[in-house]
Amino acid sequence: MNAILLTLVAATVYAGFAIFARLAGDNVNSWLASILYNGIGTVVPLVVYLALNAKGKTSMRGVVFASLAGVCIMLFSVLLARIFTRGGNLGYVIPTVYGGAILLSTIYGWLFLKDKVGGLQLVGLVLLTAGIVLQVVAKVRTA
Repeated sequence: MNAILLTLVAATVYAGFAIFARLAGDNVNSWLASILYNGIGTVVPLVVYLALNAKGKTSMRGVVFASLAGVCIMLFSVLLARIFTRGGNLGYVIPTVYGGAILLSTIYGWLFLKDKVGGLQLVGLVLLTAGIVLQVVAKVRTA
């Protein structure tokens, strides 16, 4: 599968996560929700990894960074569950959180990892920022 198709599939699956996390928000403690999200997200890949006797490049540095990514996902999961437990609206929370994450990670990648950001990407980031601002202003006005 090429990178664009994989990206679209990943976005669809992540949208599924957001939808199911929202539906769980009214019905489960945020810590238990995080245990379930991350537990299943750990056990299934581990079983596949072990079953396939996966080989590949692995370094201690990679393990450390992957572990830190796991800590971030765990904290994100708890925070997202808490937001939804407190009545967070899917149409506000997801675009604001994910848009902010896209913006912050792109800026980090550009500044520290020397990722290239082209002109069209820059236009997209400006539009994304405008969208986040509009989401926040709309939320403040209805609160």
